[in-house]
Amino acid sequence: MRIRSIQITNLGTYRGEHTLDFEGEPLAGAGIVPIVGPTGAGKSTLLDAITLAFFDEVTRLPSQNGAPVLDDESGLSAFDPRTWLRSDAGEGGVVVDFDGVDGRHYRARWWVHRARKKVGARVQQAKWSLVDVAADRCVAKNKKRQVQKAMEKRVGFSVEELRRSVVLPQGRFAELLRAKADERAGLLEKLTGTELYSEISELAFQRKKELEAELAQLDARIGALEEQVEDGAGPDPLRRKAVEAALENLGARRDALKGQVVWLERDAELAKKVREAEAAVEAARAELDEEQDSVRALDEVEAAERAREPLHWLREAETALRQARLERDADRVALAKQEPERTKAEAAASRSEAAHAGVELAAERVGKELEEARQLDADLARIRSELARLAAKRDEEDTAFAVAATTLSELAEALDAKKPALSKLSAWLEAHVGDARLLARWPELERLFDDAERQQSRVRELDGKLDELTQKEASARATRDSAERLCDERRATYAEAAAKLEATREAIGELDTDAHARERKALEEDAAALATAAARRESWAQARAACDEAAREEAALEGRLGGLTVRRRETEAERDRAASELEVLRRRLARAEREASLEEHRELLVDGEPCPLCGATDHPYAESAPAHRTAALRSELERADEEARHAVETFAAVRHDLEGTQQKLSRVRESRANAQRRAQEARDAVGRLPEALRADTPEAMQEELDARSRHLERRREAHTARERDLAELRTREKTQRGVVASLASELETARRTLMAQQDASARLEERVRQLREEREPARRASEQAEEKLRATLRELGLASQTTRDAARERAQRYQQQRDAKAELEATIEKLAVDLEHQATQHKSCAARAAKAGTEAAEKAAELRAVEERRRSLLGGEPADAVEKRLRERRARSREARRAAQERLARLRDAHTRATTRLEAAEKALAAAERKREERFEAAEHAWTALASSREALTALFEAWPADRVRETRQRVNALRDVLRTKEGQLEARREDLQAHREDGRPTLDRAALEERIARHEDALAALDQVRVQLDAAKSAHEAKRASLETLRAQRGELGQEAAPWCELGDLIGSSDGKKLRAFAQGLTLDQLVSRANIHLEKLAGRFQLRRVGDLDLAVVDRDDAGEQRAVHTLSGGETFLVSLALALALSSLFDDRIQTRSLFIDEGFGSLDLDTLDVALGALEALHAQGRQVVLISHVQGLAERFDASVHVRRRGPNESYIDVTGRSETTPTSWADAAE
Repeated sequence: MRIRSIQITNLGTYRGEHTLDFEGEPLAGAGIVPIVGPTGAGKSTLLDAITLAFFDEVTRLPSQNGAPVLDDESGLSAFDPRTWLRSDAGEGGVVVDFDGVDGRHYRARWWVHRARKKVGARVQQAKWSLVDVAADRCVAKNKKRQVQKAMEKRVGFSVEELRRSVVLPQGRFAELLRAKADERAGLLEKLTGTELYSEISELAFQRKKELEAELAQLDARIGALEEQVEDGAGPDPLRRKAVEAALENLGARRDALKGQVVWLERDAELAKKVREAEAAVEAARAELDEEQDSVRALDEVEAAERAREPLHWLREAETALRQARLERDADRVALAKQEPERTKAEAAASRSEAAHAGVELAAERVGKELEEARQLDADLARIRSELARLAAKRDEEDTAFAVAATTLSELAEALDAKKPALSKLSAWLEAHVGDARLLARWPELERLFDDAERQQSRVRELDGKLDELTQKEASARATRDSAERLCDERRATYAEAAAKLEATREAIGELDTDAHARERKALEEDAAALATAAARRESWAQARAACDEAAREEAALEGRLGGLTVRRRETEAERDRAASELEVLRRRLARAEREASLEEHRELLVDGEPCPLCGATDHPYAESAPAHRTAALRSELERADEEARHAVETFAAVRHDLEGTQQKLSRVRESRANAQRRAQEARDAVGRLPEALRADTPEAMQEELDARSRHLERRREAHTARERDLAELRTREKTQRGVVASLASELETARRTLMAQQDASARLEERVRQLREEREPARRASEQAEEKLRATLRELGLASQTTRDAARERAQRYQQQRDAKAELEATIEKLAVDLEHQATQHKSCAARAAKAGTEAAEKAAELRAVEERRRSLLGGEPADAVEKRLRERRARSREARRAAQERLARLRDAHTRATTRLEAAEKALAAAERKREERFEAAEHAWTALASSREALTALFEAWPADRVRETRQRVNALRDVLRTKEGQLEARREDLQAHREDGRPTLDRAALEERIARHEDALAALDQVRVQLDAAKSAHEAKRASLETLRAQRGELGQEAAPWCELGDLIGSSDGKKLRAFAQGLTLDQLVSRANIHLEKLAGRFQLRRVGDLDLAVVDRDDAGEQRAVHTLSGGETFLVSLALALALSSLFDDRIQTRSLFIDEGFGSLDLDTLDVALGALEALHAQGRQVVLISHVQGLAERFDASVHVRRRGPNESYIDVTGRSETTPTSWADAAE
């Protein structure tokens, strides 16, 4: 990257546009380019302009965050770059041309303006852009992030890197050299980007910490799950199968009962449907019966239906006949009315034709006069236009004549007025001939004034510096004495704090012994043993309680099982008795029914003779069958059937309860066995405990555990008290250690401050001596410059005390008078020429005015003649009005003729159409009469065949129109169809009911079935709850095993992942990132020191830099037998040389990444003596020989004389500077020593 040019406009002390072109001569061919000028002239502003154009930042301004606002109106902070815009400018900015890292030519522009670019208005937002000059393309514009990103890509640096490698700003040169180790670490981090190593170190430490925490968490979870899986037992599979079998059995019985309920619901539904179908059939038959009258009338109408159409056609023929007669009569009346109107229209057409012919003859006569009148009107318009033009021309010429006369008079008066003033100026110039010499030699005299003022300023500056340094010397001496006293006080305080720290450490050693550690370990082991014993005692107590509970439940179930067994035998006997009684009653009823069915055989019985059916000779029922006996048997059978059904249900319920109790007893016995096994296991686990913790019962064991817990708590409290004392001592030791470290740091700081004060005092004494030596030559040079100025003033005839302003005023006054005379002479000469020209114009205007008057009179006579002829035509009326009137008359005549002809044509057409219509009406009437006769004959034949009359049939058909006949027939047919459909549905539903009842009826009614179903549902719900609990227990056990396996797998994977991170964290990780950062920064500092020593060999071969400790620097003094010194012991000039070597080394570090061909160094050369300055400049010239553009900024007098070209920043006023680029003169010394001589 290389800077081509810097253009600065209206910023700081630069008013207007100023350009520093490093590509143009004489700077292009120069080596090192110095920028010199007085303090505050604006030299450093040129460096600030580079960072402003590149990064919207100013090197010497801190960040804007927290900066105070200058005033409420502008809203700008004190550190805002826009405050650089001059108050007397409406806009300004910086333009920097440079070659980017890609070799292309770019232009960075930062520009700011006030509102409407008006001085004093509010400052607006800055505009920032980057342009590719070669391609004439804007790369980025206005958007700060976008422009900054594009700028860093083309420049190759960030703003901080640019300040360290290209632009080395004032006041920050020795920052890296004199910084403390921690501060130097921060600087190296900013300069070389080693903050990445801090991030890596922190990342390794944090990742190791996170992984170790995750591993610990996983280990804890795995341990907890392993205990749960080992201690807890899974669900019993036999119990699960028994529950499943019971659920299946109960479900089947419940489904069978529900099937019987469904049968009853289906039977009721089918019976209901049969009743609904029977009602629907009866309703359909009733509706059909209501339509019987309509059916009989419908049959009568259908019998006469063949006469309906002939009667209809007869009525239509008679209607058409009447209509034809009416139309024929109407046409006759219309034809008679049209005849008179047609006659009148023919007469009116003849009259309009004659009137139109007369109008056309009159128009032909007027046409010739109209044409001539039009021609005359055109001539009149033309003549009047020419007459107006001539009149205007005459007026214009008269006006021009008057103006010319006035101007001629004014010019003559002005010429006469200028001549006296010219004479007066000539006399004044002759009287002040001496001021002409002053004006001619004014540049020489001004240089003498500048030289005298500069020498006087130099003397005053040296006197001021000498007074200031004398005061500083006295102050530095007092500060040095104070630093010595402070150093002694800090040394005593440090010794006292160190003694206290040692005493605290001895107390900690007495408390923190191996016995204390063994006590802590014993407490932990005893607490763990008590926790294990308490857990095993709890398991033992729970298992014994479970055994007792299972025993009590087993005894209760066995008692209930005995009662249910007795109850089962009783209900079984009751069931068998009811079944036997029911069977006897059924046989008796069957016999009674058979006897009642033999009614027709009763009359065949004869006393004493055997029965033909049974063979008995006794006939007790020969007369009639006992009906009451059959009814009683049926009633008794129903009662017995109900009792038998109730006995069966009671037996089934008792058997179900017996089976459920037996199953529950089996489960309780199995549970008791498991509880006994767990109790024995818990007892065995207690037996494995130490003998002191064992007991015969859980209650006794609990008492022993409580006593030991209290004893352990007392031991723990005593140990905690000792721990608390030790912690307090350690806290005190840490505090004292911090105090000692702080005091050590303060002591070191005091020693360094003392050394620095001693160095500063020595440097001030040396500087006072140098200033006293420089002051005398400066005073002599000032006196010589004043004497030369006074001699020149005497040569010009001026007093020796004449000031610059008085001499400038006399020279300016003479220049003004001489310029005024020349201007007046030019004015007089111009007035004379204008006077002569104006006289010629006056004569020409008079001739043109006379000619215009003659032409206007001739045109007026011609106008009068034409107007007389026009008045004789058309009575003087306008031709357009006459022509319009004639056109309107002809149009009215033509319109009247056309209207009469059209009306006649319309009447003739109407007469023709009426005649045609009448003929057609006569024909239609004859046809209608023939058609009526034909249809009358057909209708008469029809009613004769039916033995009826026209009136009777007409009345019948009117009462029964065809639509009514059709609708009635459709309704009757629909009713018959509905009846047939309903009858079919009834038959089908009866068949469905019969088929359903043939399948068999349930033995119980619906209420009993629903009661049994409810009991089964309750039993199923209880069993299902048991199954759910068993499934949940099994799922939980399996889930714990699966979770344990998953966690073990995760633990393995995480362990593999954590191994390299833990190793990496141990190697480079630290919480503050210092571990790897210090290592990387140490390598960077070694490389930086190595490169700096190469430059230091040329700049000051006496010294060499060396890294001490982690990031400290020291100086090796070869002239002092290689003695190692602190960098703070270097003098001001030595510090500058070593800092310059470090800066050049740092710049070369950046060159390894990006080739930078520009280097700007601000200040620092004022602290060097003449020989050292030659050495430093020689090193910079060596850089230039390697292709580097080197620019130096300094206020050292005479620095510019060493180089081929230089840039001078000169003052033009109290707040205004300008740039003056000069080339090297042939008498310029080639070295600083020559310049000094």
